[in-house]
Amino acid sequence: NCNALPTAVREGAHWDPGMKRYYIEELQCVNKMVMRFVAEVEKYDPDAIIVIHGDHGPAFTVKWHKPYAAWTNAEVRERFGIFMAIRAPNACRSWIYPSMSPVNTMRFIFA
Repeated sequence: NCNALPTAVREGAHWDPGMKRYYIEELQCVNKMVMRFVAEVEKYDPDAIIVIHGDHGPAFTVKWHKPYAAWTNAEVRERFGIFMAIRAPNACRSWIYPSMSPVNTMRFIFA
């Protein structure tokens, strides 16, 4: 069960420093679930391409009362940075590169 976050946070309340602990606990739980899922996929299809992709980063340092134009570079990188992990067969790995964008990830998958 990965419901470590208090209900107010799960329903979209803004972050405060006290919530970081809950976020980390929930993240650790979800990571374990994802690793079990990946192991199951690999068991049935060792050559499967697996992409795990986030839509945005956390917002522990973001000052929500400020307009976006006033955010610092660090706040922008934190909130708008995304997580992406790709597991691919050896024959396909040469097509993956560190700066691959989500759009090009889809091109890689469907190529």
